[in-house]
Amino acid sequence: MENYSGKKNSILYPIQNSEHFESTESVKSRNSIINGNVLRWHKLSCSSIKDTKNDTSESSIFYSNSSNITKNRDISIDKDSWNFLEKNRVASVLYKNCIYIFGGYIPKERVNHFYKYDIVENKWIKMINNNFLLKSENNSAFLYKNKMYILCEYNGKMRWSNDLYFFDFNKEIWEVMKIKKNKQINNRYCPPSTLFGFSTSVDDVSGVLYIFGGYNGKYLSNELYILNLNHKNWIKAKQNGEIPSPRAYTIGHIFDGYFYIFGGYNGESCLNSFYEYHIKSGIWTKIKYNMDTEISNKNSNEDNKSIIKSLNDQKKKTSYTYCNNKDKVPMARCLMGSFLYNKCIYILGGYNNNFCGNLYDFYKYNIHERTWEKLSTRNNCSQNNLNIHFYKNVIYSIGKFNKKNILNNIYALKLENIYVAPSELLDHYKGMVNNSLFSDVVFILQDQHIYGCRNILSSRCLYFKSLFNIHISEKNKNIIINGINKIVDTNLHDPMIYIPINDINYDVFLIIIDYLYTDNLPVNFTLEMYIQILILAINKFNLFRLAQLCEQAVTNKIDRYNVFNILFISYRNNSKQLCKFCIDFIIHNNLLDKEKINILTLEPHLLGEFYKKSLYSDIS
Repeated sequence: MENYSGKKNSILYPIQNSEHFESTESVKSRNSIINGNVLRWHKLSCSSIKDTKNDTSESSIFYSNSSNITKNRDISIDKDSWNFLEKNRVASVLYKNCIYIFGGYIPKERVNHFYKYDIVENKWIKMINNNFLLKSENNSAFLYKNKMYILCEYNGKMRWSNDLYFFDFNKEIWEVMKIKKNKQINNRYCPPSTLFGFSTSVDDVSGVLYIFGGYNGKYLSNELYILNLNHKNWIKAKQNGEIPSPRAYTIGHIFDGYFYIFGGYNGESCLNSFYEYHIKSGIWTKIKYNMDTEISNKNSNEDNKSIIKSLNDQKKKTSYTYCNNKDKVPMARCLMGSFLYNKCIYILGGYNNNFCGNLYDFYKYNIHERTWEKLSTRNNCSQNNLNIHFYKNVIYSIGKFNKKNILNNIYALKLENIYVAPSELLDHYKGMVNNSLFSDVVFILQDQHIYGCRNILSSRCLYFKSLFNIHISEKNKNIIINGINKIVDTNLHDPMIYIPINDINYDVFLIIIDYLYTDNLPVNFTLEMYIQILILAINKFNLFRLAQLCEQAVTNKIDRYNVFNILFISYRNNSKQLCKFCIDFIIHNNLLDKEKINILTLEPHLLGEFYKKSLYSDIS
């Protein structure tokens, strides 16, 4: 027992006898440094291609020499900055579990090298590239329908190109997209002038590519061009509202019917302004953040000092971490890496020509909440001209620029230290929609049945709660048993309630039931279907979020031919947001002629709204 007791004590208190005993203050200090929420970059040691040395040193397969694109050009732009900004950026896309990169510049010549990095196998693979002859640098790339598109930007000798090529992953061949030559109508149907440094984003649903800004060797641009990848034609987009000033090297993302751009370079300095472009109405809006701007301005100098200190420490090969207060707007920058994930826009690194050069920070912008958050990182690799891709909770960074070469090193960063799998609740509820196995009520519409669960439907919608109470009371009867009044189910063998619905279309009713289970509304319905659901959601079911989803879907289908009909429908059904959108659409597109004004006299209040809007526009 004594031996056991002594052994027990030595196990319980080993630290007291240790030479490495830490004081309470030391532990607190160490814990303050080891922050569990700090994200860490890791340099990957991957298998190399034959042309690349098999080591983890900073080797390179793409090089970039500096050359001044503004040489012999009489323009008022900071030439030193443009000299740096022209540095080569390889084109890349993420397809399935591989990152594909193309193009570049080696000493004395541009190349058309084509490689892929297999994320799962962690190795580089050189692609066969026999039928792609064009050699260019500073290319833009995007993915659409199993194809990697390359918009070639610069092919040497002061020649910029807007040629469009694509690599078919199924056929494994390169092809040239033949763009239709449309006649110019009101100067809208035309290809963009030859540019580089523009921001791009493709709408996967409509198959439309958006290109904003850029530089043509002489002038900066703030024009917006649209390429329909299915119809293969260019359109110069009409822009209204708070149109961004001319700029290059912004980032661009499409989300929820809007095209977002951030940052860029205006020829003198970098920018940190943020804009959203409503795709259907053609209206730009400068984003205002939900944050305390006074506090942000007050602390800006302190934050800048922190950034300078971090940059100096980075040069000394340290891994110093700096972090601004939450919801602080990122400092001005261009050439940043960026990706869109889970309703948030992430930006990494970049370059600021007037202040501190390369940036090593990491920010997240929540689109719905309109707030910025700075994410703390260690072992920072983010600089400028990075190719950033997001795959299964991991950010991959390729193409780090070290002032001389574009490197083939790959860095990885887990976006969340503890990965939480996506919720499967929605999938389970989706499987219960119109499923007789999970139902206790049957709706009868046009001789067809829709199955539902009373508990789910009544908890989500007061209309169904009242409807079920009425039919349950009709099904049950009061019976006197031994002098006691009791409610008895008259059909004990069939607990199902059957409810006829005579005033709603079967398909529309099923969509509403599906929404009550899943809280989602599909995006592939017709305009007429959305209008029917909108009217029912407002006037019958009091489902105001469903009404808002319908309003949002309808705005994506509005044009000059149907806007007035939708205006009257929205006004008469108290759909306020949709009504306001229609008014703005009509005013900004100059659709209000004498005939339309006469029609609006049927709704004097609505005509008054147009008058107030136009009066405000004249004043502003």
